[in-house]
Amino acid sequence: MKLLLNTHSTNEYSKGCEYAIVDLTTSLAKTIMGRFFVFARVQGEEPAVVSMDYYDGGATFLCGLPEGLEDTLASGDNYEEVAVSDKEIQSISERTECDRMVVLSQEVYWTCYPKNCDWQVETLPIPIGIIRKAAGLE
Repeated sequence: MKLLLNTHSTNEYSKGCEYAIVDLTTSLAKTIMGRFFVFARVQGEEPAVVSMDYYDGGATFLCGLPEGLEDTLASGDNYEEVAVSDKEIQSISERTECDRMVVLSQEVYWTCYPKNCDWQVETLPIPIGIIRKAAGLE
C-alpha cells in the first residue's frame, strides 16, 4: 500500500517537500514492527529513551501532488492510501539528505533535510495499528 503523507517543516517560509510517499510493503511493515519491539525493549531498560532514529530512505519527499490527487489530504488527515505509479512519484520527488525513520512507542514518521538546506522536514506520523495491518498482524 502506498501512503501519501502530509509533512511539516522547521522553516515556515520553505517551499518543497510538502508531501511524502511511503510504499508500505509487507516487508517494510515487518521491519518497522521489529523496530517497535526493539524500541519497547530499550525503553523498558532506559525510560528516558523517547525515540529511535534509523537512517532509512523509506519515504520519498515530494514537491507537489501527483496529477489527479490535488484534493487528497485536503481534510487535514495525516495520511491517505493512494494509487500512484513509481514513474509519477519520481517526476515530483525532491532531492533530500539525512533521511531517517523515527520510531516512537506507538507511531512512526520520516524526516529529512532538503538537499543543501539547513532546515528539516518531517512527515506526520503513522500509528502502529496501520503498520500492524500492513505487516499482516491484524
